[in-house]
Amino acid sequence: GFSHLVDGSALPLDVLHANLNPPFFSLLLAPLSFFEFGVSFQIWSLLGVVAGIVAAWHIPQSLGHTSLSTRLLAVALLLAYYPTVTTVILGQTTLPLLGLTYLLWKFARTDRELSAGIVLGLAISIKLYMGIFALLFLFQHRWRILLWSAVIFMAAQGVSLAVFGVETFQLYLDQFGNISWYGANWNASFLGVTTRLFGDATGSLLMDRPGLASPI
Repeated sequence: GFSHLVDGSALPLDVLHANLNPPFFSLLLAPLSFFEFGVSFQIWSLLGVVAGIVAAWHIPQSLGHTSLSTRLLAVALLLAYYPTVTTVILGQTTLPLLGLTYLLWKFARTDRELSAGIVLGLAISIKLYMGIFALLFLFQHRWRILLWSAVIFMAAQGVSLAVFGVETFQLYLDQFGNISWYGANWNASFLGVTTRLFGDATGSLLMDRPGLASPI
């Protein structure tokens, strides 16, 4: 099922999308570079599907719904959900992050704050938008989770910096200034929403004030 993507590995690099993932995430994926593209892609996809299934299996149980049928239904709904299929086809991070989000939720609600902080720090190091959960714990005054997440995040950046160097981090930051699709209707990020409201080169829904999009 991945043959069309495997064939795409022969495309010249200048047509590939810029890497918008943090350096630490690239470091985590480095072991997959020892395999051919098709093999590494299938390994990554399998890891994501397994993470998603494990999360979907355990979430109902954590909420008190322990029946086998309920947990099987949760897994079936996840696998039948079209965005799940899309994220696997495109090799996105959604399913692995679902697994981490489940662990974060499980540890936080059972007061295992060290474990929750470690998971949150790793999640933010993989995708910066996972920092939205830090706001939740800030409002809840759960300082220990925030402290440990900051420690893990800084450690992840330190390891990445030692491996890749300053130039890689600078390139990563520079990429954001070259993005022209923030306002696209498929961009579900917070900045995507505010860009569509306040405008960019493609127009606006609310008012023509593109300078407001990023601050908001």
